[in-house]
Amino acid sequence: MSGSLHSIRIAFRSGSALDPKGKEGLASLTATLVAEGASRTRSYKQILDEFFRMATSFDVQVDQELTVFSGTVHRDHLVQYEAIVKEMLEEPALLVEDFERVKSDLLNYLKVSLRGSNDEELAKELLYANVFAGHPYGHPCCGTVAGLEAIELADIKEYFANVLKRSERMDLPPARAIEGLEVTLVEKADARGVAMSFGYPIEVKRGHADYHALLVAQSWLGQHRNGGRLFDSIREVRGLNYGDYAYIEYFPNGMYEFEPEPNLARQQQIFEVWLRPVTPEKAVFAFRMALYEIDQLKRNGMSVEDFERTRNFLSKYVKLLIKTEALVQGYRIDSEFYGTPEYTRYIAEGLAALTLADVNRAAHKYLDTEKMCFVAVGPGMEELGRQMRESVATPIVYEVEQPEEVLTVDRVVADWPLRVASLEVVPFEEVFEG
Repeated sequence: MSGSLHSIRIAFRSGSALDPKGKEGLASLTATLVAEGASRTRSYKQILDEFFRMATSFDVQVDQELTVFSGTVHRDHLVQYEAIVKEMLEEPALLVEDFERVKSDLLNYLKVSLRGSNDEELAKELLYANVFAGHPYGHPCCGTVAGLEAIELADIKEYFANVLKRSERMDLPPARAIEGLEVTLVEKADARGVAMSFGYPIEVKRGHADYHALLVAQSWLGQHRNGGRLFDSIREVRGLNYGDYAYIEYFPNGMYEFEPEPNLARQQQIFEVWLRPVTPEKAVFAFRMALYEIDQLKRNGMSVEDFERTRNFLSKYVKLLIKTEALVQGYRIDSEFYGTPEYTRYIAEGLAALTLADVNRAAHKYLDTEKMCFVAVGPGMEELGRQMRESVATPIVYEVEQPEEVLTVDRVVADWPLRVASLEVVPFEEVFEG
């Protein structure tokens, strides 16, 4: 309860990692149909009308291991709201017309929104699919085009009855080993720039002994929407793009979110760097610049001043993540998932006990610039692929004079070795097709 508003959040240990092969998207389609369809006694229009009168909604978020339904309502409408939600969750009608509408919406999201108009999110989602190829995480939570098209209403009813409300922890295989630089380039001729993401699996997650140390290293490299070393080097000094950030936990919708959403908890995470679009002729240099900065942190560590400043920032930043009752509930669910104390206490106590040596050791242990997946979406991918495959020098020319210390680093970066193990170029229309 927060003043006159009451929030509810209901989580199930089910998600897209449980999608059967050939029907990727079943978890998302089922949960969305429950939240956006009729119940036993109410049509979906009647539900929307009642929610409109109460100035509320009922939302769903499907990730790999968690499916979460949530809503916030004024206390005057709480009893009626809970009655409607209870019926939606326990007795959904699962009607053909609702099924076809929701299925069409998910397909449109995949084909039009993700593939067609969101190059940055497409690169990030494809990165996860590549890192976890052959793994239950190996497709987007919304599914694939072929998977969604193969799903029938009978599949929805079976999943709802037997899987959606499960409560046991998933038994997952380990992520595959990545050897060398695995490159996937998505050709999109009408894109204005090249969006890039790269990363690799890490064993560190909340509850791990090195979580706080790696969190500080990641934040110093590139805190989402708050700057960092990558941001300073690539954007501020060289003006190559809008922003550059690093992550040790899954963070979707980065274009629209300033803080991460709760309930994206996963047993397996990746270290990821997101480079916002760069002009094609400078894309490889920007990638190399990111590798250079990661390598510097791995080899040389952070300074005392950087450590103290970053730790102080995180100590304050974490409090922003629980600014509403709904978010408090969400992080409480995540803490139960990971088996950790309440989130702000977990972070505060971990940061307080941290030393600079802990951070530098973790950076040296977990940061890698050679074994990773790399995804780029944009125009001119054949030429970009040639530059990467042949590891040709990619110097850049500035429109304004740069100080010698910048140019000295640039000369090193332009020749940074790229040891490509595999490379493919695909049209954007084929991504997540099947």
